[in-house]
Amino acid sequence: MKKYLFIPVIFISLALVSFTVKPKVVLVDASSKEELKKAYEKAIEWFSSFPNCKVDIKYSSFTDHTSTKAYDQSVGFYKRDKNNVHVSSMGVTTIQNEKICLVVDTVNQIIVLKNKTELNTAPVDSKSLSELLDNVKSLKKQNAGDETLYQMEFKPNELYSSFEFRINTKGQFASITYYYSKEVKEDEDDKKSMIGKPRMEIAFSGYESNVKFNYENEFSEKRFVKETSGKITLNDHYKKYELKDYRFTEKK
Repeated sequence: MKKYLFIPVIFISLALVSFTVKPKVVLVDASSKEELKKAYEKAIEWFSSFPNCKVDIKYSSFTDHTSTKAYDQSVGFYKRDKNNVHVSSMGVTTIQNEKICLVVDTVNQIIVLKNKTELNTAPVDSKSLSELLDNVKSLKKQNAGDETLYQMEFKPNELYSSFEFRINTKGQFASITYYYSKEVKEDEDDKKSMIGKPRMEIAFSGYESNVKFNYENEFSEKRFVKETSGKITLNDHYKKYELKDYRFTEKK
């Protein structure tokens, strides 16, 4: 089965779901843009409140909007130590420290060096939510046990039909789900392959604050590359990888 190509950015979904508790139907309440955005931004603020933090992230891909069994899953994390960040997401590791940004693609065996960019203090950002709200058709909110579910349904577009996120009792992200609007073949090479509109769920757990990290193990580029006489080369463990250097350096 070929894996769908999902955008490794985080977050959107909505399915107008009817939840049943015994025979009684739990009503879904309407939510305003302001209330939804406030809950989302509060969850983001957790990361900026703790300059040394980590969270575990699990990615699950499904063939359609309603299936319960994932066809592919990947475990990752987000770690931050002040201005240093280490992210693992769907086979891609990104490290940014005071000197450099390094991206390791373990699937295609490529290591990319880039100039460091403006630090994102959380694995999600409020800008992406604002862009989504511009195309929203309806909003829903539901209290589901220890979590609150916020749902957004969109006007017709080429990427998402809906988006949802769950917030736990501490105001942290519990999950984010993207519902894709276009049908995709389960196997592009098989003409009889099942066609469905996929979704991707991202679950957050293991929140920790005030973490003491080992810099060399978590944020140093020296795990992957070494510099000799001003030239950067791959370490022996990654010598089969392709090295791409996209940094802008001043001419001497």
